[in-house]
Amino acid sequence: MDHLKRLKFIRRTRDLGFTNQEVKGLLEMVDGTYACDDVKGMALANVKLVKNKVADLVKLQAALESMAAECRGGDTPNCVIIDRLLDE
Repeated sequence: MDHLKRLKFIRRTRDLGFTNQEVKGLLEMVDGTYACDDVKGMALANVKLVKNKVADLVKLQAALESMAAECRGGDTPNCVIIDRLLDE
């Protein structure tokens, strides 16, 4: 694999959430021999991680929206959002 193609491969795998160690493993597979099942297993493991991250982000969104909905705004120093952040 030429250098430019290798760099693009690394960037794409990082964009897809593979860790540096996983990228290294994938490159070792590409440089040697590999079974598609092994690569598929790594991809599916990352799918699970991405799903967990999405679920966490949805919870984060809900928490922020809830705090913002309770806030009346204005220019007073009393803020429900700050109060909730200090309590949690």
